[in-house]
Amino acid sequence: MNVVYLIIIYGVICICMILFNVLAIIYGEGSNKINDLKRKKYKQKIKEQFKNIENKKEVDKEHLKYIKRKLKHGNELIIIDSIITSYKRRENKYIDEYLLACKEVFIELIYHYNKKSNTEKAYYLSAIRDYNLLYKCDRKEVERILFNSLQDESFYSRDNALLAISKMGSTDKLYNALIKISNSDKFFHPNIISNSLNIFNGNTSELIKLLMNNFDKLRSDIKCSLIEYIAYYKTSYNKFILELLLSSNDRNIKLSALKYFEYISYKPALKVLIDYVDKYLNIDFNLCITAIKALRNYSDEKSINTLKKAAYSDNFKMRNMACESLAVIRLGLSAKDLDEFVFEEDVNDLYNYHIHKNKKKSGEVL
Repeated sequence: MNVVYLIIIYGVICICMILFNVLAIIYGEGSNKINDLKRKKYKQKIKEQFKNIENKKEVDKEHLKYIKRKLKHGNELIIIDSIITSYKRRENKYIDEYLLACKEVFIELIYHYNKKSNTEKAYYLSAIRDYNLLYKCDRKEVERILFNSLQDESFYSRDNALLAISKMGSTDKLYNALIKISNSDKFFHPNIISNSLNIFNGNTSELIKLLMNNFDKLRSDIKCSLIEYIAYYKTSYNKFILELLLSSNDRNIKLSALKYFEYISYKPALKVLIDYVDKYLNIDFNLCITAIKALRNYSDEKSINTLKKAAYSDNFKMRNMACESLAVIRLGLSAKDLDEFVFEEDVNDLYNYHIHKNKKKSGEVL
């Protein structure tokens, strides 16, 4: 009898699960249809404003009120954001002017979304950042909300707040944000720190100078991102970075300093780079391979001999990188020829491959 009851209960559960899945599918399809209808409606209304812009008219005030009312709901924001993003990807010639007309609407909504969940607030911050609507925004309350968001429990919210501050284009604001992060225990992924520097659309030279003058106030991960950032802009901090490479006990800072010299050729750094390859070959992959990449900036005999030695490393990736660096150097040589170097068969093939590839890139006739 107990078995019969169990079978009945099991059957009821199965039927309930089937009904639940059917209802979920129906609900999902219904939601998709509703969203598609909303998307078409929003597109039509935005296109009407495009016509106004084309005819040198202002965006309707009633439209701005309508958009503001709709954007207060997270699900509506997602739909409208998808439409705006699609127009921006297709480089619609009216979308930037339309967004500029909506600037006040979006900025005012930051107060509304500050009271929402971290997920909704983070999404809103990412949208307003991507639209570049915070550029040169000097509202203290907006600044307060963004800076407070740097301490949110949600890393997504923190990240988007930092990137939004960066898009404001103010040297002082981004500097203060990075100092605030340095004084906190909140985690920020190195890529986010780097992105905040890379998307900064203010005075880059002024920002670099301010950060480098206060280098010791920054925490380690921000220092690393800053070092790699200034290498990209080829600023004149060669001596400072070399001293940092020699004196720092932080492995991550050493690695970033080595990455700096991948982009910057600085004669006094050559001996240090060679020492790193000799010291860390087959011991510390990242430090060694980064030094190997940096050595391609030097055609000196010592640099070439070090790369030849690295071409026989136990690690095939180091051999690969050493061969590539040798190939890059060879393309820049006129008097020196590396043909006398005897590679193992597999390394020789790789070496020739990189020479062939780089000659193609440089447009040389093979």
